[in-house]
Amino acid sequence: MNDKFLWKRDYKYINWEKTLIVNSLRAGATGCVYLVFFLFALLTEGQHSNFETQFIFVLIFIPIIAPIAYLIIYLPIGLICTFLSNKGVPFVGWFSLLLSIVLMLGDPLIYIIKKVKPNLVPVEYYSLINFTMIIFVLEK
Repeated sequence: MNDKFLWKRDYKYINWEKTLIVNSLRAGATGCVYLVFFLFALLTEGQHSNFETQFIFVLIFIPIIAPIAYLIIYLPIGLICTFLSNKGVPFVGWFSLLLSIVLMLGDPLIYIIKKVKPNLVPVEYYSLINFTMIIFVLEK
């Protein structure tokens, strides 16, 4: 669906299972990108203290923690922002856009997965970059 999501019109068509799968994949992919970025930054510094070694161990869990954090933090905030933005509350869309920038880092990875194994990402079309906090999967 290329139209803008409207809460009142589209809420009854949301497939919540597929919506949660797509957004959890997106958060996990974002966690993988952050993991690679932080590991690269730490490993290019040279000598490492004991704390940095333990920090690297913790970083490995980012791809696992990111989808959980998405469900607990980002999904409720995204639902509230979508609802308020559709009601006409000013500047809520900008707040949502700022938060979506964090998730956009994982979009290219999910885009590649969609191209290679289309059945793993349960949407018809997945953009290279998605400027939204929640990708709603609709069934009409």
